[in-house]
Amino acid sequence: MAQPKRKEPPDQDQRAAAIGERARNVLVDAGAGTGKTTILVDRLVELLAPGGHGRAMPISRIAAITFTRKAAGELRLRIRERLLGELSKVTPGADREAQLREAVADLDTAYVGTIHSFADRLLRLRPVEAELSPSYEIAEDDQALIRETFDVLLQAVQSGTLGAELEGNDVAGRAGEATQTVLDALDAGLLPETREREWRDEYGLDALAEGFIRFRDIPPPDLAPPAFDAGSFRAAVDEFVVLAKPLQKGSPGSDWLLQTAVVLGQLRDLPDPIEIFREVRQQLDRAPRNSITRRDTFGGDNNAWTVWKGCNEKAQHWQRTLKQELCAPLERWMATRLARLSPVVIALYEKVKARHRQLDQLDLLLKLRNLLATDKQARAEYQKRIDHDFDDGFQD
Repeated sequence: MAQPKRKEPPDQDQRAAAIGERARNVLVDAGAGTGKTTILVDRLVELLAPGGHGRAMPISRIAAITFTRKAAGELRLRIRERLLGELSKVTPGADREAQLREAVADLDTAYVGTIHSFADRLLRLRPVEAELSPSYEIAEDDQALIRETFDVLLQAVQSGTLGAELEGNDVAGRAGEATQTVLDALDAGLLPETREREWRDEYGLDALAEGFIRFRDIPPPDLAPPAFDAGSFRAAVDEFVVLAKPLQKGSPGSDWLLQTAVVLGQLRDLPDPIEIFREVRQQLDRAPRNSITRRDTFGGDNNAWTVWKGCNEKAQHWQRTLKQELCAPLERWMATRLARLSPVVIALYEKVKARHRQLDQLDLLLKLRNLLATDKQARAEYQKRIDHDFDDGFQD
């Protein structure tokens, strides 16, 4: 019985064009599971052993790159299977048979792997130009390096030796500011280390430092040291005090609103933003929690319920709650100061890596990027080695 003819996808013409195109770059933009990797493999094999009259490309002059090791292993396997499948169908003695056999034989040494291993392979060709030791090592897990960096930061801040740790670095002049920022952040109630909770982690300064390191290729803007916006804070305090003034004691919710108004009134004109920050956080943490209702939490008091909703519920999606208005000047002031820690943390991380004579995965990409951008001779040498670059998962 004859097998039913396989139904071709509606975009078969585009797929065939992507596989056979040689004169231009090809970008396949499609959702998951639509066959992007299949097209990549088919296109690659067509270059290695053309079905028509095109010139065969040695696999040594092709790079096939993906992001994770698992994906790289799967890509190499799919290329091998495709080559062997074509080899089983080719006419013995044909030119295409020799091309396929050569590609299979050289596949293990071809540029098929992760973007990081590809960068490492190119960097080891020009380590001096990339300002690397020829014997550099790659940290398999950078978490230990990040942890050591944070420990160095905390110890140097607490001992007053951050300046010595940064000596000779371009950011050494920020040692005093960075020390005070960390001390103030801890004094204001920020956690030094992240706490794991059942439902949601409480992030600490260690998570901030890790973020600076992992995203150092796109650092935060280097803003000027900020001034505390006391005017906005006082305006929010005054608004809260006016709203709370008519309320009566007698329920957990009303009592908290009245006590908060008293605390804020005492903090309104204090000169020390850190004391304000700490006391505001502590008072807000005393707010009623769990199953907040007008009847049970506020004793049925409509006025108190209205004030509570104004503090905690947005009337419109573009409006901020009164609590956010109250905290925004403090959080903006602290966040800007913390963002200015980024170059200091990165400088300490570089020092830790140098001490261990290691690079991390991101270093490979940054070093190669910088080398390609600044060294025309190195770029030309790399261009002579590779004619076609296949990226599986370009967005990664």
